Formats: sequence, structure tokens, C-alpha cells
Amino acid sequence: MRGGTGGLPVEVLRSVAAGGGGEGAARVLREGQGGRRGVLVRGVLEVARGGGWGGAGEQAWRVLAEVREREPSAFAQVVGYPSVGPAARRVLRGVVSGEGGQGAEAAALLGGVAAAAAVLGGVRATVTVPQAGEVLVLPSVGCLALPEGWAGEDLVVRTGDGVEVIGGGGVLCVPRKGAAPGWAPVRALHVGEGGAGMTLLLDEADPDRMPGASLRGGRLTAAEADRWGVLLEEAWTILLRRHWTTAAEARVLLRAVTVLDAPPGRATSGTPRHAPGLIGLSSPVDARGLAETIAHEIQHTKLNAVLDHHVLTEADDGVRHPVAWRPDPRPLLGALHGVYAHLGVAGFWRRERPAAGPRAEGAYARWRDAAHAAAVALAESPALTPHGRLFLEGTTATLAAWKSDPPAALPA
Repeated sequence: MRGGTGGLPVEVLRSVAAGGGGEGAARVLREGQGGRRGVLVRGVLEVARGGGWGGAGEQAWRVLAEVREREPSAFAQVVGYPSVGPAARRVLRGVVSGEGGQGAEAAALLGGVAAAAAVLGGVRATVTVPQAGEVLVLPSVGCLALPEGWAGEDLVVRTGDGVEVIGGGGVLCVPRKGAAPGWAPVRALHVGEGGAGMTLLLDEADPDRMPGASLRGGRLTAAEADRWGVLLEEAWTILLRRHWTTAAEARVLLRAVTVLDAPPGRATSGTPRHAPGLIGLSSPVDARGLAETIAHEIQHTKLNAVLDHHVLTEADDGVRHPVAWRPDPRPLLGALHGVYAHLGVAGFWRRERPAAGPRAEGAYARWRDAAHAAAVALAESPALTPHGRLFLEGTTATLAAWKSDPPAALPA
């Protein structure tokens, strides 16, 4: 049974609404997003054709088809990379708004995606990137700041043992890994081992990775990146020991992380609506706080995926809802996001109580009660759709059940 045309199976929707879902539900959510991404990329090809850049667009499309046949995992990694969705949406929005030059922009986007897929798949290919901007973007691989005088020119990218970028009367050689002038490779953060491990790509340069966010300028130093790796390893250990459902969902749904700007000693985080698989984090303060943040942001990630299948609220009716975690009242969908995210936060501290003592007990009670109170208030909104009401009921039921929890047995 499904909850409507193109909707999620009802059992998946119910399990996610209750706060979890686990690996199985996460895979269903991810597969649905993959289909939507394919439609977006195909739309970009049509824009290239319609804008007079069909030749370059078709060339890139042929390279993508070859990579998909020979190295399907490389194709899936690049086409499904978080920044590709916002980039495609930017091109398509430009067409709708009547902006000029969208054909070249569409072909350039396809060229970068195709070149990146060829690099990851080890496929020798030649791709044209027309009228490139100041940065050549190879999603999930890296970004190359172009030399002065190259911006706005047509580039040719050749892949093989490395990457050759031809333009401006010269050739730039970019290594698959390692340093080169102007080259910002995407770094990989590996945690855990084998089936219990996860890899997050650290993306600090792709201009479409998290539109509208307050991003940190420049790249992490080697020492900073090492610290991120250490804290992420420690946070992953915490998740595997006591939060295995969150860990399983993160392993399936998260692909990349980017660095947000925040005052020293403070933490902030965010999940973009249309870049599934990416979360933004400021420099972590400690491992337990990082684990809590992952538990928080995976909830936003799942709810965003649900929204790709189901409309949960009617159009914004102007009503704003007070919530305990923000000073400003929120629109209905924003408040629902907050309730669901803080269900995850409360669940994190619920399981942390034996290890973290009174701090965890207090945090659990605070966020459980705040999320439950907000959920009960939101249930009165006439702007919830039937699927939205079903989702909120599942979330509220979990929070209500937790309110009868006795205090945990804490260490002396």
C-alpha cells in the first residue's frame, strides 16, 4: 500500500514519523531522491539543447552514459552528489525567470558533472565546458580556481591518469589527489571499519553545496581537518554504541559535510532542503556534541526526503507558531521540522543518560517536553494535510510515550 501516487509505502511513512525508520526506510528515501535527481539532470540537458548548446550538452551526456555503463557506482556518486541538485535547480529557475545564457550554463554544469564522473570512474574522456565562470566545478571531486583571463572562455577537460584543463592558450594539469595551484580537492573523512564504517566528503569549495548558508571562507588547515577527523571518529563510536538506528540512517543518507561559520566555542548546523546528503557544521566543540548534531540533522534529512514524496502542509497561511528552541515563531512547516528534529535530540539524550549522567537527564526532559508541547499545539492547525496529520501523529505518539519514562539508572 502506498500513500498516494508516487508516495512512500505507508509502513515506511509511519516508521519514519515515529522518529526512526532505520536502514531499510533510509534506503527507500534515498532511492526516491535518486529518481528525482535524474529528472533534474535530464531537464538541464533540455535547457542546453534549447539554448543553442546542444552539442556540448550531448557530448557530456554521452560521457555520462559511458560511465554509467562501465562504472555505475561512479555515475551514481556524482549525479547523486548533494550540490548537483541545487545547481540544476538554479539553471532551471533561470529559464523560468527569463534570464539569458542558460543554455551555456546548462552545458557547463553537465560538462563538470560528466568530467567528475569520468575521473571517479577512471574513464578516459574529453568534455567541453562552455563559458566557464571563475571556478571549474567537478562535483564530489574538487574545484579549480581558473587563472586570470580564463573566466568566460570555453574549456576542454580531458580525464585519464589525471585531469587536463585546456583553455586560455594553455594547459593546466590537475592531480586526482594532492595539491596544485588553485585546486581545492574534496577531502574524505573515514570513520569506523568495514560494514560499520562511513565516509563523509568534506566539501569546502563547491559554490552550490549549501545555497544561502553562512559558510566559512577558505579551507581547513591540515591540523583543523585532522581534528575534525578525530572528533568525527569519536562521535561515530558513540552513535554505534548507543544510537545504532541513527548510525544506520546516517550511513545510508549522508554523503558530505561543509563548514559553517560560527563564533569560537559555539556550534551551529543546518541541512539544506534541496541538497540531500549534505549537512553543514561549524567546527565541533566535542565528540558528544557532534554526535548529538548528527542525530539532529539526520531528522531534517529524513523529513526533507518525505517532503519529496508527500505534501504535509498547505501553502503558508501566515500563521506563526511559537517554539521553545527559537526566539522567532515559525511557519507550520518550519515548526514541524523543529518538532521532528528535537524528537531526534531528545532520543539522543534518552540513550545517553547512563553514560552522561544528570546533564543527559536534564537535556532529555527539556527537549522531550518542548517537542511534545509544540507537537500538540501544531495538531490544531487546519493547514496540515492528511499526510501531514499522519506524520505528526506518529511523532507525537513517540514523545507522549517517553513522558512516562522513569529517570535512568545513573552511575554513582
